[in-house]
Amino acid sequence: LPPSEVTLLHAETVANGANPWFALTDDHIHKNSPELEVVTKFNEFLGENVESFRSTSSAAKVALMFSMNTSDFYEGVQIQESDWTQETTNLSEVFNFTESLYGIYETLFRSHVPFDMIDEVVLSQEKIKDYDLIILPSSACLSKEDADSIREFVRAGGNLISTSVTSLYDKVGNRLDEFQLADVFGVSCENKIIAPAFQGRGGYKGKNIINL
Repeated sequence: LPPSEVTLLHAETVANGANPWFALTDDHIHKNSPELEVVTKFNEFLGENVESFRSTSSAAKVALMFSMNTSDFYEGVQIQESDWTQETTNLSEVFNFTESLYGIYETLFRSHVPFDMIDEVVLSQEKIKDYDLIILPSSACLSKEDADSIREFVRAGGNLISTSVTSLYDKVGNRLDEFQLADVFGVSCENKIIAPAFQGRGGYKGKNIINL
């Protein structure tokens, strides 16, 4: 990468509280590479100002949740087939947790919105009160305790954004008849999933536009 990009990557890594990691080749080690010069200067700067980077805390007011339970237990949803809809056997394409997470991550990143990645553990901690907004991307599998924590967060004035099947499964992936957070969302689950599947001149074939 050009030295300017190495500088940006190094700076944002440190700014987000992570540890930089570099893979060096023989060309970097035995030659005076511009990239390595940048890393050397940056590390010298950090070493000279270490107290300014120690014991810092995040100022982010937005939290993006990585649901460990959903990652471990959620398998997807089967689409009902009709004249206007299509059934899919590739459940990874339907309400995909990982793609939802990556999509919102990318949106926040490109919009320059400071945010923290959190998991279920943070929901039960005082830290949750530091946020103005929590985003739940296809967080299908929630425990009752997690749902209660989110409900209390909203009741206390917090904002919530969620997508697709969030809270429609228990913590180990069992499908429920209703969203655990139905009262928070203000919606009910009708237990049917439809995806448009028409195409032609002026039309389209959709598999990611889902009505629940």
